[in-house]
Amino acid sequence: MVLRSFRWGLAWSLPLILLGCQSFPTTPINQISPVRGTDPKAETESIKISGQVISIAPMLGQVAYEVQDATGQVWVLSRKLPPPQQNSVVTVMGKVKSTSIVINGEELGEIYLEDVSQQ
Repeated sequence: MVLRSFRWGLAWSLPLILLGCQSFPTTPINQISPVRGTDPKAETESIKISGQVISIAPMLGQVAYEVQDATGQVWVLSRKLPPPQQNSVVTVMGKVKSTSIVINGEELGEIYLEDVSQQ
């Protein structure tokens, strides 16, 4: 009886979970805040972006690829291989990260996404 209830609950909740993932709002790339990449509370939050892959940089055991939408571009760091094809359109869920690079007192760091899932 308990197993049947579990299966019934799973059968009803799975479509709702999947529907919820697809309805997660897409963030325009130019609205990704550098502050989110340095905020410890934001490290558990994911954002969703969609765009065209314009550059790919393979690395040992991971890949970085640049995604561009109508508002800008951002690099995505992923451990999922193989990488998406150049010029393909992807939707990525990722965590906002930042790298600080200071040269002569000027901040030249950049934000990027760490891939959580890719569609």
